[in-house]
Amino acid sequence: MVISHSLIPMVHYMGSYTLILHPQSLAKVRTEPKRKGETVSLQRRISVSRLRKYHILVIDDDKETLKLLNMALGRKKFQVTTASTWVEVINAVKQSFEDKNSFDAIVLDLMMPDRSGFDVLVSLQAMLVPLPPIVVLSAVTDIRKQVEASELGVSKYLTKPTTPSKLVQILYEVLDAQQLKSL
Repeated sequence: MVISHSLIPMVHYMGSYTLILHPQSLAKVRTEPKRKGETVSLQRRISVSRLRKYHILVIDDDKETLKLLNMALGRKKFQVTTASTWVEVINAVKQSFEDKNSFDAIVLDLMMPDRSGFDVLVSLQAMLVPLPPIVVLSAVTDIRKQVEASELGVSKYLTKPTTPSKLVQILYEVLDAQQLKSL
């Protein structure tokens, strides 16, 4: 099935299927109830999240990592804002408010020089309501840190080294899940 940009947002009734195209990220195909009281089941979910340009904040103290992620995510049509220090994070958040261009997801390193990634996460929870999905990308492999991150609301935890394609895949997964929650 090919989904064109001109179909968004629309609802199409096709016999026993309803195609709902959400302008930000999802298309869903549902079967309509055949009898009164029968539930509608989700037959198939088609991700169209690549049709939208998502705004991603990438926080990492390593400039080379920021450069690599900026290039890799930019190639996949993400709008990327990078920050390597706490001051840059604050400035990026302020700028996103001024531009009315909120972040759709955040990629966060845990090992930062001036504040830990956990401190940054707790501060972001206070500053960004609702908090966008957080993907931790860190060299920390300690299971206790992963559990702590999960308890603080992190959507996914990736350990370094990883590939840019894996990060892109995870970003699409958390963005799709976020859109499902909002429907």
